[in-house]
Amino acid sequence: MKKILALVDNQGSRFHRLISPLSDLPYDKFKVSLINSDSINENLAKNFDIIMTCWLNKMNLAKLSVLREAYGFQVIQDIDDYWKLPYKHFQKQSVDKALFRVEDQLIFADKVLCSTEFLYDKIKPYNENVFIRRNYVKEDGQFTTELNLVNDRKINIGICGSASHFQDWDSIKGQIDRITSDKEIQDKCNFVIAGYTKSEHWDRMVRMFSYKRNGEVIKPIIINNRSIKDYMTSYSSIDILLAPLENNEFNHGKSELKLLESSRKGCVSISTDLYLQKGYKDYVLVNKDSSYYSNVKKLLNLDYLNSLKIEFQKNLEKINKQQRIDYSLEKFL
Repeated sequence: MKKILALVDNQGSRFHRLISPLSDLPYDKFKVSLINSDSINENLAKNFDIIMTCWLNKMNLAKLSVLREAYGFQVIQDIDDYWKLPYKHFQKQSVDKALFRVEDQLIFADKVLCSTEFLYDKIKPYNENVFIRRNYVKEDGQFTTELNLVNDRKINIGICGSASHFQDWDSIKGQIDRITSDKEIQDKCNFVIAGYTKSEHWDRMVRMFSYKRNGEVIKPIIINNRSIKDYMTSYSSIDILLAPLENNEFNHGKSELKLLESSRKGCVSISTDLYLQKGYKDYVLVNKDSSYYSNVKKLLNLDYLNSLKIEFQKNLEKINKQQRIDYSLEKFL
């Protein structure tokens, strides 16, 4: 029986890249332990065959190298985002300070797992032993399927995620202004911001989704940031998800996870062709012939909206089930 130690924290990527796939491993072949820490000591390290970690941790590689030499465990590094952020990204300065650490960890690892072909190509110069393990979403607990068809209620339009997506949302500010100022959309829809934490960036998003009507400022419905234990419920409050992706290297490295998550709760996502380039087509495409605004206007037709909810969820669930089989973590250990 292989013994695995995973260094995790409360970030969503750790859940989908470590916690969830590790829980899928057969109990008769693997014994898994999780710790919320960036470091391990000798008494802990000597008891394991594999140590797994995600990027942006603060492991002491010199110490870990000595322990690996002494006890022969394997180090597996997982990474599901590109570590070089766009020039204007508000987190760029803090992440740039850790670039040397990320690249050192890629070189140090016995094996690297990533989620996309783009990341594979970027990692290959640092480590030849790199493999693509695509994301999937489990089908229990907070991940149970909901369709949430719209019949006798308003349509909920909005955004969901962390502030790391702010630059993408800000890139369609003009479209959001058109959407929130349209009287028909105001009559038929609520605006929703999910993932809110008190900050300058989130407060700007609240202002972006607010509008005036009859002299009164109407603010969006605000759903506070939730933990990895219940964050999926935020998607249940959205029917039309605005999910823009700017055309930059950071977004080319992103996986299809948001489509898989949001469709699980019956969201219809609107986005650019970056998902299409990755081979995923079950969302509403923005291109030179259609905008976020024009697509939202079409989705006011409830028959059309509900038909896409059904179609996208069905198709993405099929993809999700297959990826859970094809990219089981067991195949990479």
